[in-house]
Amino acid sequence: MGGNYNNGTNAGPFYLNGNNAPSNTNSNLGSRLLIPYPKLRVVFSSPLGENFAAGTRPSKPDMDLKGREVNKKNYLRPKGDHSMKTTKRIGHLMEKLCTRENALLAIEAVNEPRKKNKTAQWVESTKEARADELCELLRDFHPKKPRTFPRYDSTAGKWREINEPALWPDQYVHHMIVQVLAPVLMRGMDFYCCGSIPGRGPHRARKAIEKWLEKDPKGTKYAAELDIKKFYPSLSPREVMRFLRRKIKDEAFLGLIWRIIKDGIKIGFYISQWLANAVLEPLDHYIREKLGDGVRHYVRYIDNLTIFGPNKKKLHRAIRAIMEFLGRMGLRLKENWQLYNTRKRMVNAVGYRYKRGLTLIRKKNLLRLKRQCTRARKRIAAHRRIAPIQARGILSRSGQLKHCAGWSLYDKHVRPIEKTIKSVVREAARKERILCSST
Repeated sequence: MGGNYNNGTNAGPFYLNGNNAPSNTNSNLGSRLLIPYPKLRVVFSSPLGENFAAGTRPSKPDMDLKGREVNKKNYLRPKGDHSMKTTKRIGHLMEKLCTRENALLAIEAVNEPRKKNKTAQWVESTKEARADELCELLRDFHPKKPRTFPRYDSTAGKWREINEPALWPDQYVHHMIVQVLAPVLMRGMDFYCCGSIPGRGPHRARKAIEKWLEKDPKGTKYAAELDIKKFYPSLSPREVMRFLRRKIKDEAFLGLIWRIIKDGIKIGFYISQWLANAVLEPLDHYIREKLGDGVRHYVRYIDNLTIFGPNKKKLHRAIRAIMEFLGRMGLRLKENWQLYNTRKRMVNAVGYRYKRGLTLIRKKNLLRLKRQCTRARKRIAAHRRIAPIQARGILSRSGQLKHCAGWSLYDKHVRPIEKTIKSVVREAARKERILCSST
């Protein structure tokens, strides 16, 4: 490094021009590149050696070395989202897993909704001993065979095969694993991955769609609704483990997860919903980083994808790219995916229908709520008892009406029976408290 106070080629790698008059406020700096041009891959805000007046900034846009403008605006990345950053692999998770505190938290989480269950009551009454036992058996845990049975999903309108793991010790082990695994998976999770994630849920997706339709009418001119076909049965356990190894380097912890999921990602396992969300993280990154030309906004609820864009042809190209990406993972979209103009048709996602300035409850959900309320009114009129599960169902489904333009429906269908069904729920909760205190 060197130089003199003369302009020209007399200077070394760097030079300083000191020949300016006192009235000249320019500070002239220059250099010669010592690295061959093709090997340089740095983006500069201005060419080296350019003169800037003191106290001013360059007015030109950011350029790369080939003279192309660098576009820093990313419509897809939400504010405060850091999901694109690479993360280091985490180790020593088995040590965190096999702690007394983690076992006690799992026991509390599993027992809370099962206060009448005899196994849960036994675990609760011997909590300290069971926590120590869980920590010991995790070292060489082998899951029991789950109970399998069909259940009709009225929301999706189809039968599902449910796998219920044994309460002791399997469900407690699943909760212990998720309590340690969740912070690791959340580090790279997309901001608008909303399904089965505490603190997110359908209302984060609903608020985002409402905001996008209101604030960006051009970017939400077209919408597409996509659904992955037979998502859980199609997930390969080896593909899931390959993804987990990118984040985790604790082989004992990975071996424990493998013993649980080696027969498939089962619907009914608490750990399955977390793994299903996590394994689609590369797809979320791919859509945001590679398909930004056609996809302006994007939200995912488990295996349901909703994307928005300003151009129909580009959105079609994005859907084909998503199909190819899923194909490399052994997954595929349902054939009934839809793409439409949002000015002519309402967007349907996470239980609601949307258009600019208006949100309505989904038609199927509204029909079920009306039927539930009608049955409850008939039982009240006949002076018959309402089951607590029926009362809780009405209150749960009527909560959707508070987040959309549904107050008139609430007044018509729910409010006439609201006082009665709330008293049924309170009485059931009181009996549960008495039962738990007596045991």
